[in-house]
Amino acid sequence: IIPRFSKKMLRLLRRYRSRQLYEVERIYTWDRMELCKPDPNKNHPEDERKIADAERNLGDYKLKIGYDYEPRTNESLTYKYIELVNSRQAHYLTLDHFNRELFQLRKRKWYLYEYIEESRKRLKRLHEFLPFGNREYLIPIREIDMIEEYPERNLDEHCKPGCGIDIEDILYLEKKVDDLLPPPKVTTKEAKLSVRDKIEQSLYKSLHAFEVDELPDIKDILSEIDSYPGFTEPEFFERNEEGFAPWVSVARYQWLIDLRDEQSGLVLKVKNRVRDFDKDLLAMVALRCKCFYESEFMHCYMITLNQELNILRDSEEIENQLLFNADEAMKTRNEMQAVINTKNRQIEDFKKIADKLNEQILTVQQKFMSTCKGHKFFDFLRRIFKKRWRPPKPPKADDKSSESSSSAESSSEDEDADAKSIDSTDMTTIRLDESHCPSGLERSTYDLAFQLRSERHALEKVMMETQKGIEQRRADVAELQKKMKYHEEVYAQEKETLLVFRRKRQQELNKINISVILSMDQLQHFKSGDSYLDLSRAILFDANRLISLKERVSQLNEETQETRRLHRINVVHLRRMNTDISFMRNEITRLDSDIKQEMIKKFGMIINLDELEEEVLRRYVFDLETSAEDEFRLIDQEIARKKRELANLEEELIRETKLNAEKLNILTVLHEEKNFLYSLLKSQENNFEKWMQPHKVNLDRDVEKLTQIHKEQKHTIECLEREVCTLRLKSKPLQLFHEVVKGDIIDKTEQQDDGVTCPKSLASEAYLQRMEPDQFTTDRIRKIVQKYFAQWFNRYATSDNIRKNAKKVTRYLAQAAHTFEGKITERILDCITQALESMMPKKYLVHMSKENLEKMFRDVLNAYDYQLSEVNTDELISGIYYNVLTRLDQEKAVLNKTQYILLRLFEQLIELLPLEEFQSERTTRLLMQLLADDAKIDPRCINVDDIVDKMVKYARENLLDGITAMPIRRLASNLYKELSAHKAVGVTIRCTLEASKKEPNMQKKKF
Repeated sequence: IIPRFSKKMLRLLRRYRSRQLYEVERIYTWDRMELCKPDPNKNHPEDERKIADAERNLGDYKLKIGYDYEPRTNESLTYKYIELVNSRQAHYLTLDHFNRELFQLRKRKWYLYEYIEESRKRLKRLHEFLPFGNREYLIPIREIDMIEEYPERNLDEHCKPGCGIDIEDILYLEKKVDDLLPPPKVTTKEAKLSVRDKIEQSLYKSLHAFEVDELPDIKDILSEIDSYPGFTEPEFFERNEEGFAPWVSVARYQWLIDLRDEQSGLVLKVKNRVRDFDKDLLAMVALRCKCFYESEFMHCYMITLNQELNILRDSEEIENQLLFNADEAMKTRNEMQAVINTKNRQIEDFKKIADKLNEQILTVQQKFMSTCKGHKFFDFLRRIFKKRWRPPKPPKADDKSSESSSSAESSSEDEDADAKSIDSTDMTTIRLDESHCPSGLERSTYDLAFQLRSERHALEKVMMETQKGIEQRRADVAELQKKMKYHEEVYAQEKETLLVFRRKRQQELNKINISVILSMDQLQHFKSGDSYLDLSRAILFDANRLISLKERVSQLNEETQETRRLHRINVVHLRRMNTDISFMRNEITRLDSDIKQEMIKKFGMIINLDELEEEVLRRYVFDLETSAEDEFRLIDQEIARKKRELANLEEELIRETKLNAEKLNILTVLHEEKNFLYSLLKSQENNFEKWMQPHKVNLDRDVEKLTQIHKEQKHTIECLEREVCTLRLKSKPLQLFHEVVKGDIIDKTEQQDDGVTCPKSLASEAYLQRMEPDQFTTDRIRKIVQKYFAQWFNRYATSDNIRKNAKKVTRYLAQAAHTFEGKITERILDCITQALESMMPKKYLVHMSKENLEKMFRDVLNAYDYQLSEVNTDELISGIYYNVLTRLDQEKAVLNKTQYILLRLFEQLIELLPLEEFQSERTTRLLMQLLADDAKIDPRCINVDDIVDKMVKYARENLLDGITAMPIRRLASNLYKELSAHKAVGVTIRCTLEASKKEPNMQKKKF
């Protein structure tokens, strides 16, 4: 139905709504701007916060002499002793470093002295060849004072014991030991000349160097040599009458000059080395001064630490006792708080229970109202339903009077409702009795009212108990709160006592004078004038704290500059905005005048456009209201037409649904027939294949089986003989087993009332004459039976008895499963359960139940059905693996997921697979295919020994006799090796691919 709005009306309505919305948005925007407008009389909230923070923390330096100083908890005796030990170590290291440097310098001095002595000897030798005027001497060197510089030599023993001195000669100290000692042997050493000395001696004599009194100047020597003949002339090598040769003079001068140069070099070297040593000695003196005042300062500091240590040692016992008291008070408070929290949690739980009970009561009331509302006996039923439940009161002397009064009260509650209960034929008021169902009222409705009332009463009873529990726990919480307040006060008092004691101890520590070394740049805020303040009253700050304060000052300066810059920008912006505002006001005035002139031209007067539009819209609305009857008639016609179409569609839907349901029923029946025929044909094919395949000849097993059959037949004959004897003598029923004890006597099961009789084919004695299934199925069934018996009888029987009984039950259940092939009924299941109970000793029956036996037989049928189905080993292993993964997702606290997966996988495999198939390479390959692609598997997390130990333990607990450690270890080791190799190859390939991806990118970057 399309409303009859014209385009003009729609356009006018749209424009009116847009203008109205625009006005609302403008008002909202203006109000928001007014709210955001800052108050010039108030600071910015962020500035207020920073100012408050500064006022709170400015000057609060937590001085140790302050009355509100809280000592640190680590200022203990142990901490102070460690500090003292560190100070001693620092003192020792300072002195030890200086002593090492001093020993090195003394060693250098010894080597320098040896070098000077060698140089002096060489100079003495050179002085023998040089003229007296050309000789140079070393600077005077003090001798080494061995007593002063090597005091440790005084500890050396100079006299050896047993030197031939009689004790009586030195007993009275009349003679000295040195006087009594024999004179030492004088060893004369002949001075041996070296080759160099011999050569120099020969040159001195051969060149007549002794004739030179003093070497002339170099210029004179050169001029004299120039006067000699040349080296190529024979006169240079010839002697004159006086025996003089020019070459001798040249060689003599050259030799003497070399000796003089060597002498000058020795003197210069000694002088330089002595000067360097003196410089190092001066540096050592400065180092000695530094080490001296550092060691003295450390010594004074250690004295201070010893004083503090003594104070802490004296106060340690008291502090420990106060700490113990505070800890005990805190523990008591925490325990009380834990009890209160427990009570509060219980109250919350009770409240949740009460909410659930209220919901259940409301559900019962809604059920009553939905069932009985509108009924002609509604008031009577409501009176029955709403009768209150009251708890029984304790008996008193006036029981009868109280009962009558309570009954009168309960009966008077619903008198108004009773007045409304009327019969359908009589208009007079009738009082109906609740104990009898009135005529005309259905018995089921009458009983339902009582049933719902009893349900409501039961819920109200539980609700009342819940409310009592809540009130009781609230009272307990109130009482505990009082105790909690007391323990809080005790804890605060103990804590305050400890704090007061620590402050007193800190005051005692503050009385100790501490020596501090300060430089002038560390002293600040000097007082102007000639007088000086006492430096001991100054405050010593941490350097890091002062640096942070100075950095904060610089930050405040930067913030001030930034604020001033922003202020200048805001002033400029404000001036521009004022200019814009004045311009906009002028424009608004001009536009208002233009609008008024246009209105006068258009309408002849000034009008309100909003009122004009509203009036036009009101006229349109009036027109619509006058024509509303036509619109309603059209709407009714459209609704009737839609209802007819809906009825036709509903009939068509019902018809199609019925037709489709019939087809689905036929299809379901056909599918069931198809599945039944398919299973029947498949079972026939499997049986035919099983019959066509001959069994493997295993003579040992046949011999063992025949021996067992012989024993069982012999036992059966014995049982029959005893049964004949028993029947002849009319005594107790026959006992099945020859290992019968007094507690194992089993009574025969009496027949049921319905006369159910088990067929002879299901009797426990008939399993020897039946056809047995193959060995694989028998082993699986035996594992299942042993597993259940181990769970039931593990605490009450030995493993041998469990295996023996499980073997008998296995043969019986295997033959039964082979006979019925999974198609059983409740009657057959009852007979099999009775047979199993008759086969077991009586002492084990108390640990078994019929439901457990039925569950065990159904698992046996499932194992047998598995052999008849087409599920192969691949599907079995895959199913086991995915079941393990599903179980892993449910476990949230598993850390080693790889080990968890392998352990659960091996548990299922050793139960479901035979030993030959468990050891096969195919099983390893299938497991490798599943584990290799799983991201959860990490071979580094596999512990083969742990797997073997736990699997052997699991097999022993579940009586899996064929499982040993060797096959488990072989399979686990193979999986570990193959997974390690596979993961390593995967990592190598991934790294290679990453490298190959990076190389083109690097080449692109290069180009």
